[in-house]
Amino acid sequence: MTKRLKFFETRNVTKPDSMHIAEYLFIFTVIDSSLIGSKAEGKEIYRHTIKAKISDPQRSEWERILDLILEDDVLIKYLFPYCWRYVEEKIITGSLKKNEEIVLSQKTPQFDPLDPSGFEIFVEEEKPKIGFH
Repeated sequence: MTKRLKFFETRNVTKPDSMHIAEYLFIFTVIDSSLIGSKAEGKEIYRHTIKAKISDPQRSEWERILDLILEDDVLIKYLFPYCWRYVEEKIITGSLKKNEEIVLSQKTPQFDPLDPSGFEIFVEEEKPKIGFH
């Protein structure tokens, strides 16, 4: 089954008492692509979130490597590819939860920055294996 994954909002949700960890919430929806445009679309669209966390030391290291200051609007674009790939894998394996979370541990950014606003892809769920185990 093919699902549409669409991101539409991002928020900085770092707590004031957070100890050197920045947190960003990416809000997205998932729907069976066969329902897009149908009357059932509004009833069958599911809202999800993924929270991305990055430590201040790691953020500083990324800034040093990239030779730029990662203000929120720029950092979000570097965090987003990790989030959508994580969510995509969860859809493929059928294990996506309503609220997901990742903690970035990469020493260097591995993906180019990408704006999450309105980002949309179609993902094919893995077909269940048939046979004996």
